[in-house]
Amino acid sequence: MPRRIAVRRAHRGGGWEGGPRPRRIRRGGARGRGAFGRPAALPPPPAYDSFYGLPPRRRPVLVSALDLPEAALDLLAAEGYRELYPPQAAAVEAGLLGGRSVLVSAPTASGKTLVAFLSMMAHLSASRPGKIVYLSPLRALASEKFAEFKKIAGIRLGGRRAQVKVS
Repeated sequence: MPRRIAVRRAHRGGGWEGGPRPRRIRRGGARGRGAFGRPAALPPPPAYDSFYGLPPRRRPVLVSALDLPEAALDLLAAEGYRELYPPQAAAVEAGLLGGRSVLVSAPTASGKTLVAFLSMMAHLSASRPGKIVYLSPLRALASEKFAEFKKIAGIRLGGRRAQVKVS
């Protein structure tokens, strides 16, 4: 139903056309009070982490507790990874290491590359045939990630060594 708008007539006495004169809405009054002078209610505390939009975590997920081969865990420990950020933990809980397809959309510097790294190591350790493709929008970023992923070629996962190439 279209909203009726009251328009003031410019002729014959200046009454209101389209209905009675509109009421004036009183906006917030005294400081700390909402509309019509009632105390403003505070919103409930957020049920989700405001930065990542994920449920808040009570205990961190440790990298050493992941279901990966010992060689992969040693590589991650050598790189300085101790615990997962919330988007990384959510991806692991969604079945990333079990071979499920997971789409990760997270802010900059939140650990998307480590999610790809974990996925690659899980795929290679499960001895599944196939290739892993990592796409990058920038050439400089591609060379940086190539140097990072080249470290996987140095370890043996699932009875074979990975070949890392850039094109």
